[in-house]
Amino acid sequence: MNLSEFETITDSLANGVRSGRYLFFVQEEKEDKLLNLLRASLKRGKLPNNRLQMLNINELAEPLPNREVVLKLTKKIKEQLQQIRSMGIPQFLVLTKPMLLVRYQIGLSPLYEHYLADGTTAVVVLPSVPSLELLEALPNSASLDMETLKKPFPEVGRSESPLIEF
Repeated sequence: MNLSEFETITDSLANGVRSGRYLFFVQEEKEDKLLNLLRASLKRGKLPNNRLQMLNINELAEPLPNREVVLKLTKKIKEQLQQIRSMGIPQFLVLTKPMLLVRYQIGLSPLYEHYLADGTTAVVVLPSVPSLELLEALPNSASLDMETLKKPFPEVGRSESPLIEF
């Protein structure tokens, strides 16, 4: 999805013209541009700044045994999402540092179960993909499968992918 398409969607949501629920992805290095765009949409829609919320998954983690981490992290995410959603609709949520969702195989189900509803938009900030130079700098004994990085987020890579191209 290109930037102007995304901006059209965010503007229409902020103006209450469009209903529905939306899930997008953006690469980590574009996070500042994303936040500026979302703030501008809220301003044009005359909505308060608290309609843009950030949720850093790493900040919810606790050092626990693996079997307890999944339950505790899922519970904390659910609580945060319900609290965020109570601030009003339409709303934008930017989810950062999602790799713990991958590590503990939680996936994006908490977003679908406890946040995404009519008038909500979530943007997952994906970790940056290593550059070709970085990949070539890895020792011969190490390899990186780029498809493995996409597996936890199957929406990325589809022909109609919601990955925002800045």
